[in-house]
Amino acid sequence: MKLRRGKPQRVARALLRTLLDPEQLAQSYVAHRGIDVIGPDTGMMYRLFANAGVTQLVSPGVNGMHYEGSFCLHGDEELPPADVSIAHLLWIRTDEMGFLETANFHPHYRATVGQAAAMFVCRIDEDVA
Repeated sequence: MKLRRGKPQRVARALLRTLLDPEQLAQSYVAHRGIDVIGPDTGMMYRLFANAGVTQLVSPGVNGMHYEGSFCLHGDEELPPADVSIAHLLWIRTDEMGFLETANFHPHYRATVGQAAAMFVCRIDEDVA
């Protein structure tokens, strides 16, 4: 079974929606972007992509958001990508410093901090057939 599709991912996306505030829901569904989360300890901005199970570090820039890099943090078993996003979201909200100490950070290969880089977008509400 492909976990990016079907019931496990739909259930995980539904659970994720219950954890988002109205602004995050609007951002995800209306703007078709990832979910932005501000770290409570550092004030850094993370962007979670539930269809990919990816968490990125982003920063505001003159022409939109700048992609700084991504975090690699996963368990031994394959999970639906939205479940990975739920874990990252809750960890950032409750123990941001623990998240930063544990996750592997991969800076964008063509960008230094503060430089613009391409972002990809995913919607947490789209059902992939």
